Amino acid sequence: MADIAGAVLLQGGGEMQPACRAMDLELVREAPDGDVVVVLGAATPGVDHARAASRARRYYADLVRRRVVVTPHPEVDLEECLAAVAGAGLVVLPGGSPSRLLDAFRADGGRLAGALTDAHRSGVALSGASAGAMVLCERTVLPDRRTGATGEPTVAVGLGLVPGLALVHDDGRDRRGWRDPDDPDGLRWGLPEAGGVLVHEGSVRAVGQGGPRVLLGGRSRVLAHRSQPLEEVVAA
Repeated sequence: MADIAGAVLLQGGGEMQPACRAMDLELVREAPDGDVVVVLGAATPGVDHARAASRARRYYADLVRRRVVVTPHPEVDLEECLAAVAGAGLVVLPGGSPSRLLDAFRADGGRLAGALTDAHRSGVALSGASAGAMVLCERTVLPDRRTGATGEPTVAVGLGLVPGLALVHDDGRDRRGWRDPDDPDGLRWGLPEAGGVLVHEGSVRAVGQGGPRVLLGGRSRVLAHRSQPLEEVVAA
């Protein structure tokens, strides 16, 4: 099982909207002192990153009474990203391309991945939405990277801070069929828009809107909004 220290919020998407405020505040309350650091590694450097950065600054400045740091894109200034993570109480990974985000974490020998993992083990809280949620898990689907004769999306090793694989923008019907070919009945988190799961101190519960699901062993069930032992939830 993944090594979970600081609180982790996995969101399905639609992040930084009014519907997400209550859910995000729940995570802020679990976060230690420090900056709110937004790493937009899933965005494209340039105009896309600039727009996402402006949105993140507005949202978190209105949400929290902490310093909000939106980093440069890791491809542009990795050192500044590393310095920001070192001062974080909460690190936020919004959506975009999971492939680009995973590449950013693996660049230069995986320095950013190592920094985030170390921060998390020290108690720093993490929030991942859409691509961010996908990459925080043990395994992640890379929809833009197809493989095999059927053109199935690649499933790669993620950061491993939460067990399983994230199904984002989940509507409860699993129409895309994303699963790990090496463990097709393994744990998957079905994460709806403006909703998700909060993992902390050995427990997990649904937060936000919609009905986050646990898919495991060929079965699907809606996760409760009360805390449950993580080991029980992820047991086949």
